[in-house]
Amino acid sequence: MQNDLIPPEFISLNHAIELLWSLTESNSSQILEETIKFIEQKVITIVRVFDLISCMHTKPNEVLFPFCKQLANHFSISYANIPVRSSYLHAYLFYEGIIYSNSETNIHPKMAISVYPENSIQYAIKMDNLSMLQDICDTNKNFAPDQVIILSNVPNLCNRVTVLAAAAFYGAIQCFKFMVAKYPLKNSIYDKTMFLCAIIGNDFEIINICDQKQIEIDNIFLSYAIYYHNNQIASWLMEKYNFTINLMTSLTTLNLPFFFYHLSQLNNINERTSQNKAALQCAIITDSMEVLDYLCNNGADLNMPDEHNNPPLLISLIAEKYHISRFLIEKGANIECASKWMDYFANRPKGPKLSQMYNYILERMPNRTEDPAKTS
Repeated sequence: MQNDLIPPEFISLNHAIELLWSLTESNSSQILEETIKFIEQKVITIVRVFDLISCMHTKPNEVLFPFCKQLANHFSISYANIPVRSSYLHAYLFYEGIIYSNSETNIHPKMAISVYPENSIQYAIKMDNLSMLQDICDTNKNFAPDQVIILSNVPNLCNRVTVLAAAAFYGAIQCFKFMVAKYPLKNSIYDKTMFLCAIIGNDFEIINICDQKQIEIDNIFLSYAIYYHNNQIASWLMEKYNFTINLMTSLTTLNLPFFFYHLSQLNNINERTSQNKAALQCAIITDSMEVLDYLCNNGADLNMPDEHNNPPLLISLIAEKYHISRFLIEKGANIECASKWMDYFANRPKGPKLSQMYNYILERMPNRTEDPAKTS
């Protein structure tokens, strides 16, 4: 996927994002230094960095989490209110005193970073530690690549898979090739789940083996390739299978090359995609403020309802994305559409954030008079 369709104002942000997705143990120091510069230059926020790292399920936490800690230390962040998608990263940052949590975590401090017990099959596969896997095979005479194991901190489609599929998921090429060479495998082990794991794991050799098995696949393979920023694989899937890009997926982890490519293929900026959503609605749901601002400045309809007849402002209010609600109102969204939301909360107890948003709208809504919202 070429980057020439990315607007100039997104070039630096795209570079910062793709830099993060290239993070490995060998380049972490260099990427840390460059990421710090991007944050200082306000190209990307540390909240966005933590959010993206939460999605990197195939990379070792032993690399990702210390990277986050070093960032937090550099910017003197402690007990901050930063939302984190991954329960494991959330636990690690909580134990390190970087974020605070309103609820107790049941993840042990040591397990937060390792995820799996050391010397387990899952740990050996995740780290692509061939000698450890060989020791497990020698000790456990019942070991077989087609036995099902449980993976943690992975998409639901991949949490119960064969050992061989787990190797595909983590891109553990040494462990994968060892099992293929050592054990007689039925062709049925190469199924749709295995291929999907290979797409996520992003190892071309494993993907090629799966592709040769003539496995029937669908559009979700492209969605996962885009989600994990495996852009070469995503381009290959589009070319070979004619799959369609999901705007929502491309914005979930800010895969800007694919988002702007898909946007360029639409007849206009307000056209609904095959998922029956316009780009503006996707940007609201995924909390992609940078893209939302771009869309608003380039003709996106601020009042076009979604498939449930909810206009953008109401979508943001229902999702409790009040910073987006304020942004849309300031951009000129029809505030009257918030009446339904206001009616619902008019006589109900309100927490501080909800109360502030309620009063913000009340002050700006013509022909509506009532007592200011009460906080609980």
